[in-house]
Amino acid sequence: MEAIAHVRKMEEEHIFRPGLYYVALTDLSGATVASEKLGAQLNRKRVESFITICVASLGTSKPQTYAHFVKAVGDAALLLFSSFTDLYRWWDATQGQMPFYSAEWNRELPRDMTNIFRLQSKTAVHVGEIAYSDDKDPVSAAVNQVFKIEKLFYPGELGCTEAARAVASPLFPDLALKPTAREQVLLPGTESPTMTWVLAQNESAKYDLR
Repeated sequence: MEAIAHVRKMEEEHIFRPGLYYVALTDLSGATVASEKLGAQLNRKRVESFITICVASLGTSKPQTYAHFVKAVGDAALLLFSSFTDLYRWWDATQGQMPFYSAEWNRELPRDMTNIFRLQSKTAVHVGEIAYSDDKDPVSAAVNQVFKIEKLFYPGELGCTEAARAVASPLFPDLALKPTAREQVLLPGTESPTMTWVLAQNESAKYDLR
C-alpha cells in the first residue's frame, strides 16, 4: 500500500510532458488458459494481482527520473520511462514480487490450480516520441509498435526493439546485460524489418507458453 501511495504521489507531482520515452508493455502470461480453468472471479483476482504488482513495483523500485504507469490494457499494463535504468529496476522488482503474490494465493487454491494461477509476465520495450491526448492518453506510433513485438517473447523475458537496444546500450555494462537477438519483425508504419532482442530473463519462469 505504501508503494502504491508513492506512485500516486508521483503522478500528482508530475505533469504529463511530451517527449522521447521508453515504452514498456508488460503482459500477464497464460491468460487464455487461466480464463478457461480458473473461472471468471478467480481469473479477475489473478489479473488484479498482476496489475497491483506493476503499480507497486514502480513505487518500490524508486525511479530517479520520470516514470509513469499509463493504464491497464486488459491483462497487460502500459508504462513510460525516461530512463532505461529505472525501467530495468522496475522490471526486476516485478519479477521478484510475482512469486510472492503467487505463493500467497496458493494457500487458498486447490493444488491443481496453483500452476494455472501462477503469475508470470513478458515485457516488451520500444522507444519513441510520445504526445498526450486529453493530457492522459499517450498518442504515438511507438505505443502501437510495442504491441506488435510483445508476442515474440516468453514468460520471464524482457525484450526490446533495435531502436530501444541502441539507445539504452551504454547502460548495459553497468546492469550486466548482454542482449541476444530474437527475430526480425516489420513494425507498423515502417518499410524495413527490424531486429528484436532479449535483454534479460527471469530464470525461474516457465518458458513453455508465450
